[in-house]
Amino acid sequence: MSRLIVTEGTKPGTFNACVEGMPNAIVTGTRQPLVDGARAMLAAGYDPADMLTMRHAGKGFDSFEPLPIGKLATRTYTEGDKSGVRSTRWVPFADVWGAQKSSSVDRAGVEVAKS
Repeated sequence: MSRLIVTEGTKPGTFNACVEGMPNAIVTGTRQPLVDGARAMLAAGYDPADMLTMRHAGKGFDSFEPLPIGKLATRTYTEGDKSGVRSTRWVPFADVWGAQKSSSVDRAGVEVAKS
């Protein structure tokens, strides 16, 4: 079983997470360290069947029941004004800039002149 150790990020509401026993953060500046950490762990070659949980640094207890890394990597969390926190299926952002041949808007959303 693996455990993410979570610390506060540099911006309010964000977190950094490292795999317990490893010195470097696997994710930084995230609002969802458990699921973002699971995706980063898969990308780093961890087994999707390995169990994963999370603990805030300095605490003596885990924040979540362990679940397979592969299952956690498929989830994200949303919260609406009228609804509580909900777990939903994670979908990566589309590569809209890579697929587009030409544009009158640059990547920052600022209109640019065509030449």
